Amino acid sequence: MSALAQTLECGDPTWVPRKSAESNQAADPLAEPTPAMRVIAAMKVRRITKSKLMQLTGIAWSTIHAWSQGRYQPDRERLEMVAPHLGYGWEELMLGRRPVKPDAARLTMEERTDVLDELDASPDERRAWGEHEASPAGRHQRVTRAYVVAFVEAYRTAIAKGIGREEAIDAGWHAAVSATAAATAKAEGRTRLEPPDGRDDG
Repeated sequence: MSALAQTLECGDPTWVPRKSAESNQAADPLAEPTPAMRVIAAMKVRRITKSKLMQLTGIAWSTIHAWSQGRYQPDRERLEMVAPHLGYGWEELMLGRRPVKPDAARLTMEERTDVLDELDASPDERRAWGEHEASPAGRHQRVTRAYVVAFVEAYRTAIAKGIGREEAIDAGWHAAVSATAAATAKAEGRTRLEPPDGRDDG
């Protein structure tokens, strides 16, 4: 008989089944419906106890306990205190989603995937994007939100018109470069667009 079977047969009240580390990592605290529940879920993922969070932030244990019971919701000030220790921004814990970056802001690899998710990109569109990223043309680009959106939309339109895949990727690239130039100019309050390679031709 296994140790687990013996434990169950003996009725040991101290035995509690544990979730695997993989299942804990798979849980997304931002999916929880309230700021308090997101904080508590993030604490579990990080294995931070109420006492530890109290030590790290100076927030009273009773306050953290009240969050766990759903009696109170943390305000912005307290979210700003706990967020760095939980691996999130305070806005993420408040809103339950990652804040959308401005169109002209450079994206990380993870953020590029988030934009593809927002666009509900198809498997083919994701492959096309991956091929472009890995190409000589794509590797040296300043990838922004505007860049990803314009690429996918232009590629999608080209494919719908029956244009070949390589030509569609090329169309996506040119649209993406133009969109980034426009977004950057808007962000900087300029009206004249720079050439696609970012150099001043004046």
